Amino acid sequence: MLRNSPAINRHVGGWNQNPTWEHFSSLVQATTDGIAAPNRTVRIQQIKASLYAAIGTLESFLNTTMHAHLKTQGLDDDAIREQIRKPTFAQKVKKWPAELAGKQIDTPDSAMASIFTWQKLRDEVTHPKVDHSLYNQLAAVQIETMRPTIAEFIVRVLQAREEIYPYWLLGWNFTRGPEHNEPTLINNQQFLFAMSHLGFDIPVPASAQMEEWEEHFMTSVDGFRALEIALQRIEYCEPRDPRFKRAPRLCKKWWDGTHSAVCGDR
Repeated sequence: MLRNSPAINRHVGGWNQNPTWEHFSSLVQATTDGIAAPNRTVRIQQIKASLYAAIGTLESFLNTTMHAHLKTQGLDDDAIREQIRKPTFAQKVKKWPAELAGKQIDTPDSAMASIFTWQKLRDEVTHPKVDHSLYNQLAAVQIETMRPTIAEFIVRVLQAREEIYPYWLLGWNFTRGPEHNEPTLINNQQFLFAMSHLGFDIPVPASAQMEEWEEHFMTSVDGFRALEIALQRIEYCEPRDPRFKRAPRLCKKWWDGTHSAVCGDR
């Protein structure tokens, strides 16, 4: 079955502009740096950044997907903006997935509880109280769970809508380099070629078989988890082709210029 590409996989307003991708990429960077933080102060700084990025990712995803959904129903832009503006974050998270999918989506209670805990903490960080209990709450955040929880929420909605999830939910990004260390938003087809270059058994360039592979691994939570585990075991990035120095490469630590300058040299 040929799947549709989701609204969040499109550029918005111009090249390399996509709010959901931007927020999620910030979440990847902040959680990774927070896990590796050398002390409590730096970890809490990264947790704060992660809270903003996590909630921003979800709200951007829901707004973008709902905008496209309402557009197909014939609503004009003013009416769409009004429908997107009114609901609270909690209403969007609880009610919109079912509306977007046309059926109920079974998101684990633990995931929903975490999301609303993070939202509350994000609000507390924005409007700090007099006492210092907030910092104990921040220190207790399990930052390791934030990225996969947010990603799987999105994947579940896209799975129910029979859409392909974008590769960047796995945390990797394409970057040009070594002198141009800027993450680049590319399509899933290029991701499949990159996975092949990383050593995975991907049937490139046979388009029909590539679609079958994408159907198997990039349309469900189970497929997402399988790729997540496989990519976590990879200690290197997509090899650099000396013939095309500025060609985009799939990179695990794409925000680190020192890393991306040498990571493809194998």
